[in-house]
Amino acid sequence: MADGKNKSIIMYGVIILVILIVDIVGGYFIGKKVLNYVYNTEGLQENVNGEDTEDKQVKDDTGVPGTMITLEPINLNPANSNGEIFSCDIVLEAKDAVVITELGTRNAQIMDKISTYLSLKTVQELNDAKLWDGYRKEMTDLINSLLSGGEISNIYIKQKIIQFE
Repeated sequence: MADGKNKSIIMYGVIILVILIVDIVGGYFIGKKVLNYVYNTEGLQENVNGEDTEDKQVKDDTGVPGTMITLEPINLNPANSNGEIFSCDIVLEAKDAVVITELGTRNAQIMDKISTYLSLKTVQELNDAKLWDGYRKEMTDLINSLLSGGEISNIYIKQKIIQFE
């Protein structure tokens, strides 16, 4: 009888040991591969308030550094909406110091152009992911038409939300 009890204790011990090994190895790979990718913050900085700073040095697709300018969040009612609200966070990339300065002085004009452009889109258009590359290109052209000292190199949409009533 004691022999059967010892075998079951040993069996439970082996099972627990295997589970611990799988857990440790799995945790290592999750930490090494997944979390490293998710929390890759190279080039990102936060100020003391925990908010993103307006100017961030990052590399674009060509490897040349650009400065990121975060605009105020945009909240609007899309065209023909029934009370739906569209919200998005936009970041502009500029490579020239003159453009960066001009973006600061023309902030209100830029926000107006982008808000007007997006408010003319319907909820269905804003919800269609296939159309957003074209929207980004058109918004880049709109902003560049305002600038006299150069142009932005890219526009990024950090987040977009459509809230339905």
